[in-house]
Amino acid sequence: MDKLYSRAIRLSRRYCELLDLPESIQRQVEEIYYEVQDKPDLKGKRLEVVIAATVYLACKRNMVNVHPAALEPLADVNQLKILKLTKILLRHIPMVSVHSSEYVQLFCSKLQIPVE
Repeated sequence: MDKLYSRAIRLSRRYCELLDLPESIQRQVEEIYYEVQDKPDLKGKRLEVVIAATVYLACKRNMVNVHPAALEPLADVNQLKILKLTKILLRHIPMVSVHSSEYVQLFCSKLQIPVE
């Protein structure tokens, strides 16, 4: 493992712990970073911003509500840069489609409403 990758893993674990995110999201952040780490679009970008964007993207994929403003103090950067980098990351990873019925089931379970 090279130094940058191991630093990125440590940083992603720290961000996930500070945001109190589950281990599954932590693993997904690592997978996303592994897929995009050598892309030319990310050359010259600060590692903190890249990890913040991958954490945000993993949370969105798992329907965990984390606002980019929560990542601002961790990465010490404006939320607009995090969102811009998220769009760049989306070009390099496959999209995951979520059906609307999954959203309904999620919100009904949070509101404790029975779903038929």
